[in-house]
Amino acid sequence: MKCFCNYLTEASGPNFPESGVRELVRKGDAIMRALTAKCNTCFVNGVNRTAADQHPDRPVAKAVSRACKYALMNSLLSIFNIEFLANGGISAEAMQDMITELLLRLMNNHIAEELEDGANLLKGLNVLMLLVLDRAEINLALRALLNILVPPPRIVGAIQNEGSLASFEQLVVRCLNKLTKALATRIPDVDTDMVLKCIQDFFDRLGIDEIRRKGQEDDRGLRMVKTVLRELCKIKGESVRQHLTLIPPTAPPGLESTYGLIQSYIDVN
Repeated sequence: MKCFCNYLTEASGPNFPESGVRELVRKGDAIMRALTAKCNTCFVNGVNRTAADQHPDRPVAKAVSRACKYALMNSLLSIFNIEFLANGGISAEAMQDMITELLLRLMNNHIAEELEDGANLLKGLNVLMLLVLDRAEINLALRALLNILVPPPRIVGAIQNEGSLASFEQLVVRCLNKLTKALATRIPDVDTDMVLKCIQDFFDRLGIDEIRRKGQEDDRGLRMVKTVLRELCKIKGESVRQHLTLIPPTAPPGLESTYGLIQSYIDVN
């Protein structure tokens, strides 16, 4: 990992060869997936191994902490300091998995309690999450966060192992709020059609009955999605209707109740 970190540091410099740039972009997705898996292994297994370390010098705790620093604070931070990689070499799926992993680790209270220098590792996680929001391709970040605001079934168990669905939702909302505040300045890079489609997908996943229930409870997740939509309407004005191209012209089977909902929200904004 240390050698790989050094390589990424070189890649962020002005003298990195063009052939190396092409190779990194080509392998960027695989690198991100491998580092996401490594991050999970280091933190999850590390917390469990450290808790069982009874040696007074805590050699396991120190080794785990070093591994977490190289997998997280060095490697992942370096990737998002390399503009051509952060903005062009990572797929939507890999970005979503990485953001999900970071949010899960931020929910884990045992990191600060069990890992050597755990408090600083948590700070590193926060710094990395902020860096992702600032430097990642904004459409990938928006898509990932809107997709996991209603967590896919495959990650529900992992969320519940670390805390609660409500805690996870709160972290996702905070991230979306930061991106939403930056929409006005980053709008030339925003794929408005894709964002509107993600919002429609969010409504579809909830269903009309759940949307009504959450609306009555002033649910923060639903409120955040409406805020994203309101901000797009404010920036784009009436032309926002021209960006509904990815939403089917007729309701797909089984989704009739939420079809047209996004148009209704646009009307009131």
